[in-house]
Amino acid sequence: MDVLSIGVDIEDLDVWERLVSDNRWRWFVPLFTADEVAYCQGRQLPAVSFAGLFAAKEAVVKALWTTLELTVQQIVIWHNDGRPVVRVTHPAFQQWVCDVSITHSRLCAVGVCLACHGAAQEVSK
Repeated sequence: MDVLSIGVDIEDLDVWERLVSDNRWRWFVPLFTADEVAYCQGRQLPAVSFAGLFAAKEAVVKALWTTLELTVQQIVIWHNDGRPVVRVTHPAFQQWVCDVSITHSRLCAVGVCLACHGAAQEVSK
């Protein structure tokens, strides 16, 4: 039987804009991979991209919190044809499939994760 779980996170863009404009890159090192940093820095609005990726990572953490104790360092978000994709480095994650969505307004970025346990076996068939 599949188990579904949902996680949501919202990030204030003002906070991320201050971090980027003040060149506080040391804050990003424990939160993002080098590829994620390069992706965000290459975007038109880097602070929005950083906030969106972080919100997506936090949404994954929240969706899986009851079964896997994850940290954002174990979660990598990349884009495939513009769509965010999740990779988790926790060994028990192979039993899960996560789908994330990221959006933003002028004030905030939001990440949503739908996690499904048991679907991994079906996908691999």
